[in-house]
Amino acid sequence: MLSTLDNDLTYGITNIRLIESEKKSTVAIKESEEKYHQLFEGMTEGFALFDIITDEEGNPLDYRFISMNPAFEKQTGLKAKDITGKKISEVFPVTKKYWIELCGQVALSGESFEFENYSTELSSYFKVNAFMPQKGYVAVVYENITKRVLAERDLKSTKEYLESLINYANAPIIVWNTKNVIELFNHAAEHLTGYTSEDVEGKKLDLLFPKTSLTGSKEKIRLALTENMETIEIPILTKNKETRIVLWNSAKVYDENRKVLSTIGQGKDITERIKAEKAVKESKNKLDLALENGNIGIWEWDIRTNSFQLDERMEKMFGLEPGSFEKTYDAFEKHIYEEDIHHMRNAFHQAIEEDIPLESIYRIRLKNDDFNYISTKALVEKDNNGKPIKMSGVCFDVTEMKKGTEKAMFRLNEDLLRSNKELEQFAYIASHDLQEPLRMVSSFTQLLSQRYKDKLDQDAQEFIQFAVDGAVRMQRLINDLLEYSRIETKGKKFSAIDMHNVLGQTIKNLSFIIKEKNAVIINDELPAVIADEGQMVQLFQNLIGNALKFCDISPTIHISAREEREFYIFSIKDNGIGMDPQYFYKIFQIFQRLQPKDQYGGTGIGLAICKRIVERHGGKIWVESELGKGAKFYFSISKKINKN
Repeated sequence: MLSTLDNDLTYGITNIRLIESEKKSTVAIKESEEKYHQLFEGMTEGFALFDIITDEEGNPLDYRFISMNPAFEKQTGLKAKDITGKKISEVFPVTKKYWIELCGQVALSGESFEFENYSTELSSYFKVNAFMPQKGYVAVVYENITKRVLAERDLKSTKEYLESLINYANAPIIVWNTKNVIELFNHAAEHLTGYTSEDVEGKKLDLLFPKTSLTGSKEKIRLALTENMETIEIPILTKNKETRIVLWNSAKVYDENRKVLSTIGQGKDITERIKAEKAVKESKNKLDLALENGNIGIWEWDIRTNSFQLDERMEKMFGLEPGSFEKTYDAFEKHIYEEDIHHMRNAFHQAIEEDIPLESIYRIRLKNDDFNYISTKALVEKDNNGKPIKMSGVCFDVTEMKKGTEKAMFRLNEDLLRSNKELEQFAYIASHDLQEPLRMVSSFTQLLSQRYKDKLDQDAQEFIQFAVDGAVRMQRLINDLLEYSRIETKGKKFSAIDMHNVLGQTIKNLSFIIKEKNAVIINDELPAVIADEGQMVQLFQNLIGNALKFCDISPTIHISAREEREFYIFSIKDNGIGMDPQYFYKIFQIFQRLQPKDQYGGTGIGLAICKRIVERHGGKIWVESELGKGAKFYFSISKKINKN
């Protein structure tokens, strides 16, 4: 049994234990409150506690701020000292109804919501969670998601921008996922294939490949992506079943973990280029075949660098091993026959300076001292300033043709010599056997007129005169024909002659008619030429004689000359009656006359003789004239003629 002392001791001990327990509870509560306060103050999320203001039926009318942490103040821009005890409708009057309904709904459902706050200068975005820790109170946790929202918005904007760029890019672009399903098909791809994006998006990429090349195309795409190939050629099958060749660039699209999401391919339609390249290749093959079969060589001269390139066929013509040519213009000239070098230089110079195609024949010396004849043609290429930069040409080996021509010319010359001898015999007969009867007819007719003059009437006398005139004209015609036939056969050797002396002799021969017509003859400086002097006098005499004859006023005749690269060009201008241009071709033909013989004498053979003389001297003769405005005759004398 316990004594009183024992009972007091027990009570005291129990009391002490209760006091210690209370102290421990108080300390624990204090520590818990401190931890809660630290947690409340240190939260990165904004936290606010509201009490609920209800109507008589318990329906929420508003919410009143009780407390909030520093994060709430920082995120919302609201200060605790300014809003504690205030209603939401006072702080956010515009969003009163929204907040009341939403907070109550969220608190009951436990779901979160997001909203945009315009209470600060910069827009802020929040994720809100609301809950009821106890009846009559609502706790709200704010998470500032501004950075995330802005990032998502930027991402969306960037995505839309990129999709817009892809969709309206000029190049066909296709995006497909890892299962080869088309995700994006831009306008250029639609234009290329004839399919719309609705036709193909969501469908397999195989739709765009011809079946015959499907396996190969898929393998090319796989290799391009695994081996980082820059470009691949893949045929595409259009909606109307046409095959187009497309050059593709492709790249993988990854997520943040480097996982492949999709592949983007950008194409370029090269169908026409492939066709053009094929056509060029075929043309080149045909050209090579034609060049090979035709034994045609190609050369090119870069005028700026003096580089001279020959192809293998031309090297073969020159008797060279393939690739052994030194590739300079000087090396080219070394192979040209010495006598032809000057001629070729002039041909090149004329083509460059006068911008005309080069066309020439030259000889090349071979290793065995033999030579080949080469015919060449070329065009000059100029830069934008008109400066010659390149000459490109072709060459033909015409040796066999030239030798054949020379043989033919030799035979023709023999035939011509034989013909000339026969012509000489005819000329002899014409000058003797034909003229003798004419002289007899003329003499006896005149004798008849003299002896029986008194016995013949006027008509008989006139008839006899007609017969005499006819015989004289016939004799003159035979003499002119004889002269025409002897231009080649009786021509003298060519030598250097002064054309001033030729003109002087001509004027002396025509002095009577010059004086009779009161003619004025003017001449410029005339060159010395290599020619048959007698025929030059005859040429001048016929042309100047015509100028005197076909002039009804006092004649003024001007003789001039100019030097060209290969010819001397002479001109004889008069102030006579002129002629219609339609007759230019006719006047140089034998026995052709434009004027009546009773008005202007002559046999109509003079200009034909002039033409033959000029042609013997390697030149041409032509005329410029208008009816009533005089005439200007031109003739050329070759500088290179060398006849014995």
